[in-house]
Amino acid sequence: FPSLEFASTGTVTLSGIVPVRGHLKYTSGTVAAGSSTIQFAPTTAGTSINLGSVVLNHFSFVTAVGSATITGTLNIGGDLTVLNDALGVTGAIAATGNVSISSLGFDSSSTGLSLSMVGTSVGSTFTHSGGTIVRGPITVNKTGGGSVVLASNVNFNGNSLQRLTRSAM
Repeated sequence: FPSLEFASTGTVTLSGIVPVRGHLKYTSGTVAAGSSTIQFAPTTAGTSINLGSVVLNHFSFVTAVGSATITGTLNIGGDLTVLNDALGVTGAIAATGNVSISSLGFDSSSTGLSLSMVGTSVGSTFTHSGGTIVRGPITVNKTGGGSVVLASNVNFNGNSLQRLTRSAM
């Protein structure tokens, strides 16, 4: 889809892979994420993600040439994957499942991005196999016995915006 807006008086149920190349917005109705994966690849600068309290299942940033601003928090009930390049992403992401950053990762212009690993899932993994990790803070806030396994080396390069916080574990 060029852009995707959830505007319904009922329930919108997602399934399979949902490609989005433009804005991602919630206006009304109920969104049932099911077993879906949003593949987000903005094609222009100034693309926005504004989903309010909607919780998506899996979310992947794939090859992109645009940038994206997240309003509020992008809530992911499953896994977050950065497959190639998440250019200029700003805002906040909260992921309950695994986080995997590979290839080019988050580029150096993603300075206003914070990432939280939340929820009660046990054994969530954080894997960094290439590219730039988040230039903003990373918070691990697992509750109720939840845990995160660092599945690879993570290098904080001294950028003053990068910090790792662990709480509620």
